[in-house]
Amino acid sequence: MSGLRGLDLLGLAVGALARDRLRTGLTGLGVFLGVAATSATLQVQHITTRNIEAQLDQREAPQVQVSIGWRGRGGVADLEAIAEELPGIASVSGITRLGWSEQAIYEAKQVDVQGSAVTVDYFATTGRRILQGQSLSGRDFAQYQNVAVIDEILAMQLFEGTDPLGAVFYVQGLPWRVVGVMETKLDGDPEANRSGQFVIPLSTQMALIGRPALDQIIVRPVDVADLERLGDQVKALLRQRHPSYTQGLAAQLDLPRVTINIADIQERQATLRSATRSLLAVGAIALGIAGVGIANIAVASTFERRREIGLRRAIGATAQDVLSQFLLESLLISIVGGVVAIALVEGITFGLITYSPFELPPYQLNWGNSGVAIAAAMAVGITASLIPAWQASQLDPVKALRS
Repeated sequence: MSGLRGLDLLGLAVGALARDRLRTGLTGLGVFLGVAATSATLQVQHITTRNIEAQLDQREAPQVQVSIGWRGRGGVADLEAIAEELPGIASVSGITRLGWSEQAIYEAKQVDVQGSAVTVDYFATTGRRILQGQSLSGRDFAQYQNVAVIDEILAMQLFEGTDPLGAVFYVQGLPWRVVGVMETKLDGDPEANRSGQFVIPLSTQMALIGRPALDQIIVRPVDVADLERLGDQVKALLRQRHPSYTQGLAAQLDLPRVTINIADIQERQATLRSATRSLLAVGAIALGIAGVGIANIAVASTFERRREIGLRRAIGATAQDVLSQFLLESLLISIVGGVVAIALVEGITFGLITYSPFELPPYQLNWGNSGVAIAAAMAVGITASLIPAWQASQLDPVKALRS
């Protein structure tokens, strides 16, 4: 006789589970807890990762920042030495701050502004995108042009929606022609009020002040994982090139001071990875316990339903039918428990994101994480019931009927 059809097997499996609701419910509860723990962990990881990515997008590209300490202990030659002697460097640039209390003037408007004189590789090193116009060109550096690239904040404050390209604003009586608008990046407290920023060619600034000096060197690595190593190497190289760093007050202050602009985010990423591993371990344990429950119900069913199995085999059911029914019962428990758990976790997540007073990324259903959680539950269900199901399918019909 041919085997049973899929719908027939499904009906038999559902009927068998319904006859023993208490055992089915307790087993499903174990699956629910395991999948809920796993799904919640993946959900927290997903939201936190999106939040970290948003914070990274607000920062400049990952970089090592070297504060010279005071002017005279860093120059353009150091940039060339760093680029040539140290491996794994994508770009290196130098910066000289123009002052922290400057005023930019355009027509009748006057706003606070922060200006910097930069080298030609500044945009490659910081990763700042040009939103309008162009960046500082090699010609601007070679010809000591009074040109500037302003950020979004300064463009809004100073020009109020009008086209800033070609406009001339003044800082300390000097005119600067706008050639481009760059995106704004945060390098401090995101909640702090920020002034607009602009950058000019370092060569122009050096011509104005009459001396080649840098306040800061920034180095962008090829691989973000090399940030800490690269910071140590840059510091050692600068100390080698400028022995005064190892003498007197500079030695006591451990100059030059080296920082990583995304160090706080890297710490949060490390904490997230550690917490995720711990919580996933809890979820795995819960799923393991659920697997034991599924194996228990499968073994018990094998002994309690021997006459049923014998009768079904006697009227034509195949061993494959019996095996499929037992596996299907375990699979149904796993799927139902998993779907309910995921629905609950997603509902709680939606509520928290919608009504939470904290700034969280918009709700987004992560199908990948949900699929992983369901797949884990299904794998546990099938694995736990495989041996008992195979034993049930191998029962001799005559002996089963006599039992």
